[in-house]
Amino acid sequence: MLGRRLVFILAVLPLALLAGCPGTPPPLRLPDGSATQGTAWGTTEPQDAGTELASLLARGDTDAVRANFTCTKTIVGLDKPLINRGTVFAAAAGTRRTQVRWSTRAPYTSDIILRPDRVLSRAQCEQEWDTVHPSGKPGLTTLLAQLGAWLRGQPETFGNLYRVTAQSGSVGPRVFILTPAPNQKDLLRSVARIELELDPPMLVVGLGGGTLTRATIVTPVGDRIEYRFTDVERHARLAASSFDPTDVAPTTGP
Repeated sequence: MLGRRLVFILAVLPLALLAGCPGTPPPLRLPDGSATQGTAWGTTEPQDAGTELASLLARGDTDAVRANFTCTKTIVGLDKPLINRGTVFAAAAGTRRTQVRWSTRAPYTSDIILRPDRVLSRAQCEQEWDTVHPSGKPGLTTLLAQLGAWLRGQPETFGNLYRVTAQSGSVGPRVFILTPAPNQKDLLRSVARIELELDPPMLVVGLGGGTLTRATIVTPVGDRIEYRFTDVERHARLAASSFDPTDVAPTTGP
C-alpha cells in the first residue's frame, strides 16, 4: 500500500505563481468579461468562493509559464518528509487546453509530460519513456491537467468537479479549499482535498496579481504533497522540445 502511495506522490507534480501587493482592486471579472458579485479584497459584499477563485486565477492568464518548485511530501508511516526540487512548465495546447511538464532534478531526476492526447513519464535510471492515454489514468490525468491549467490562469477547469470554500480572511493571502464532488469517483480515489493559496492582487490594474503561490494535495489516507513556487516567468519563451520526451531538461527558446 505504501508503495502505491509513493507511486502516486512521485507522479503528481506542480503548478504556480508571481508576487502581488495587498490592496483594494477593481471588481474582478471572469474570462468572459462578466463581473463578479463583489471585490475579493477590501469589501464586505458576499461573493461565492468558486467565483472569487476563478476570478483571481484568471488575472494570471498567460500563454506559457515556467517556475521553480519545491515539493514537500509528508507520508503517513515515514518519519521524515521527502523534499524534491525542480522546474514546472505549462503552455497552451490549442483552445482552452494545456500541456504541462514537471522536471524533478533533486535529489533524483524524473519527468512527467502531460499532453492532451498522452501522458509520458520516466524516472531516474529508466531507459524508456512510459506512454499511456489519459483515459488509462483518469484520476491522475485529470488532476495534472487541472494543475497546469490553473498555473496558466485558466480557471474554467473547475466546472462541476469541486466544491470550493474560502478558508482565510479578506486581508492578505487567500486560501481556498477544493473538495471533489461526490460523483467524481476517479478524483476521490486520489484526492481528499486541495488547498490553493493566492497572493493578493496588485494595486495597478492590468498587472495581474492574485497568483498561486502554494498548492497542497491531501490524499484519502492523509498524505500531504505541498508545492511552493519561485522564480516564476509568465509569457515564457519555451524551447520547442519542452514537451517532448527528451533527455535534456527544457530550456528557454531564443
